[in-house]
Amino acid sequence: EEAYSLAILLSETVPATESWKSKVLATDLLGSAIISASKGQYPSSSLRLISPHLRNSYFTKAEMNGRERSYEISPAIRKMVSFRRANMYDPKFWGMLRQQFDLIVCNNLLIYFHALAVQQTVERMARALKPGGLLVVMKNEADYVNHASLRLDETLPGAFFKKV
Repeated sequence: EEAYSLAILLSETVPATESWKSKVLATDLLGSAIISASKGQYPSSSLRLISPHLRNSYFTKAEMNGRERSYEISPAIRKMVSFRRANMYDPKFWGMLRQQFDLIVCNNLLIYFHALAVQQTVERMARALKPGGLLVVMKNEADYVNHASLRLDETLPGAFFKKV
């Protein structure tokens, strides 16, 4: 849900132009999570708090498992998101990326790593960010981010680190 939510947010806030095409790369260690997420199908209960504007603009009604009412993400949003099975600690993953990112969102990952793995993963994420790019972590993970090129942006709520 997070990857498509981010794509919807980008679609709502960033004008689509030929010079700026927003893309979202979503990763997970589990292949089953990638398969499930890439389907872009949600039970109606998942959309109960979403505004009618967003529901009507980005979702169509569908059937899930042949019986339950559900919604499917729009093709335009689906095209913005790509999924990849990846271990965020693995240097090979970071080495194969061919572009730098404006934004990296890392939720509930660093808390599972030992200190050296945290340091190495934060280093790789910092290298993958464009200058001025943001690394967003959960508030409870903010203390794990200790890198010379990343500064906590105290003007934003939460734990946003800007690459300097």
